[in-house]
Amino acid sequence: MYLPPVVREITRVAAEHPDAIAVTDGVRSVSYAELLQLARQVTATLVEGGVGEAQVAAFPGVRSIGSIVTMMGILGAGAGYIAVDANSSERSKMIFGEVGVSAIATGLSTAGSAEGWEFVPGRGKRWGEARAHPAYAIFTSGSTGKPKGILVSHDSLAWHARAIRIAYELEPGDRVLHCSSLLFDVAIEEIWPTLAAGATVVVLPEPLGNLSYDRATALLSDLGISVCNIPSSYFAGWVEHLRTSPLPSSLRLVVVGSEPLPGSAARAWLGLEQSAGRRLVNAYGLSEATVTSLIYEVQADGGEDACVPVGRPLPGIDVLIVDKSGNPVSKGVTGELWLAGEGLSMGYTDAIADGGKFVTRRDSGSPRRWLRTGDLARWDGAEISVCGRTDDQVKIAGHRIEPAELLAALLNLEQVRDARILHLDGELVAFLVGRQQSYQDVLGSLARVLPSYMFPTTIKWLAEYPTTSGGKVDLAALGAIYYEVAARRDLTVDGLAEVWTSVLEVPDVKFSDDFFDLGGNSLAAARVISALRRRWDAQCTLADVFSSPRLEDFVELLVSRGQMVGDSTGLREVEKVP
Repeated sequence: MYLPPVVREITRVAAEHPDAIAVTDGVRSVSYAELLQLARQVTATLVEGGVGEAQVAAFPGVRSIGSIVTMMGILGAGAGYIAVDANSSERSKMIFGEVGVSAIATGLSTAGSAEGWEFVPGRGKRWGEARAHPAYAIFTSGSTGKPKGILVSHDSLAWHARAIRIAYELEPGDRVLHCSSLLFDVAIEEIWPTLAAGATVVVLPEPLGNLSYDRATALLSDLGISVCNIPSSYFAGWVEHLRTSPLPSSLRLVVVGSEPLPGSAARAWLGLEQSAGRRLVNAYGLSEATVTSLIYEVQADGGEDACVPVGRPLPGIDVLIVDKSGNPVSKGVTGELWLAGEGLSMGYTDAIADGGKFVTRRDSGSPRRWLRTGDLARWDGAEISVCGRTDDQVKIAGHRIEPAELLAALLNLEQVRDARILHLDGELVAFLVGRQQSYQDVLGSLARVLPSYMFPTTIKWLAEYPTTSGGKVDLAALGAIYYEVAARRDLTVDGLAEVWTSVLEVPDVKFSDDFFDLGGNSLAAARVISALRRRWDAQCTLADVFSSPRLEDFVELLVSRGQMVGDSTGLREVEKVP
């Protein structure tokens, strides 16, 4: 039976350090010897069911010890895995059909593995040629209105684990935070390089987007995290919080990515006295090229301005920056970034999804496969900077989103007659025509076909769309509708409390209540900020909510900025906002 290189490497580590902790969630821990034992049970079950090389098995994508055991067991069978969102039933069915999964885990047990399997005899597809079989499949947002499945081979996964282990200097003593969703490929970078290095994967008990900066900092410290990988948008707010909060002493490396890293955030990090001697790395990559292809080590003398460079390619990756005709451009000239090398994926599960993303060109007379990233980039000296897109794709909270897929999902809703999507102030805004429903009702319908990170932050129902003189939808007028602020009135505590109760769907809030303890998350925080901006022209940011999650602290923040009427003194004596 074929044993993939990542499994071979982890097996070697387990033989050398059997009692070392491989995975922990802060409550339960699994040693390397136990990880192998549990994973081999999964492998045996799959092999007995006829699952092996060139096939794919699915499991519920819940961040847990059990998920890591299950993934390891699937890889041990020579097969590939795919994590699916159990809350998006229709999307999961589509994925099962397109990937042609051979087995589906019915759940994850507390013992640390899949508790049951449903085998799909005769229906499972076989992928790849020779040893170029999938290690995992992952779906990203698609420009055609449906998600795109990507297959990554065992060899590419092994390349990534090796390259990242070396680049991040991972060692057995490291404790690496696993905070990304398993539906997002950053989780791959959190797990496999860590285990291949003999270090410990520390599973964050709750989503990062549900944590205030205070809570996140405390958890990093309590869990003894030495390496963490977080979205740039979260890092930008967190680093400001660290001006008045101690950085966990165990933390030696922070990796940021998934979105452009603002130069101001990098400078703020370098300006922290406590950041001395700790690494900050800006990582860039796509799912089609196995997570990360380029990295940049933020330096004190880097002189970053608007956005931090993405740096240089990892060993085994080659880059080109080309013009619209595919010809390389000179240094300092903007063009499209192309990637080639060991990290390139096998391609898409549906050939139609390719759309010319993978191309073959002759380099030195030999044909070579390249990935067109769709990102505009340029050489800035010896480093590469990314400076925009060639298409409509946007990145929100670290996720690549094609507005066309959200648009297609909205148009499929019975109550929606027409829909338009705009990307405004870093959020997706949906303008709908049809039978008006509440925001939560629309999201409940979307949840069957989309992951939550693709939900619009704001929905505006209209009787009809404004049109241009030529009869087309006037997108500029839609933007004006979104930004329109009613006759300026003063923001009061009652008004702020009304927004919280509406967004969080709670009957009332107390001044001591914490936004996240009441069920808030990053999407809910974005809705609060949007409502405050539209109703009162109050200029707040997501970082404000994460840094001041208690209602009392948020009120004091707004009062101090002169954006709220009232006196912040004596708020502690107020029991409740009606």
